[in-house]
Amino acid sequence: MDVLKIKATEDTPRIVFNPEKNTLTIEGNSFPEDTFIFYTPVFSWLGKYLEVLSDEVQFKVNIYIMYYNSSSSKILMNLFRLLDETVARGKNIVVNWFYDEDDEDSMEEGEDFKTGIELLTFNIVQKGE
Repeated sequence: MDVLKIKATEDTPRIVFNPEKNTLTIEGNSFPEDTFIFYTPVFSWLGKYLEVLSDEVQFKVNIYIMYYNSSSSKILMNLFRLLDETVARGKNIVVNWFYDEDDEDSMEEGEDFKTGIELLTFNIVQKGE
């Protein structure tokens, strides 16, 4: 599989999906004009990747979003549910939700996302630790 790279804009996050390193990184702001269209390539790539992901390999999802809108929140929750379902089928997936030390809201948002997850390892990590 090829690497998926989407450059950040003022309204959209940088996304790097690296199958060789088994990582997905989403960072920046997320309030695209059409959230569904923006994230469609990510979910498409992810679906293909998860089909071939070995049970022995750990897939890391690193998220550092400073600001996002409600439609991006729904997309993120869909992402976490998909990953949680995939863990239930025996895959090893870890999500790292990063926040800045002085951004208590982002930390709490990570905790809110975490409460909707059953099996997925969901770490809330202060940036710089």
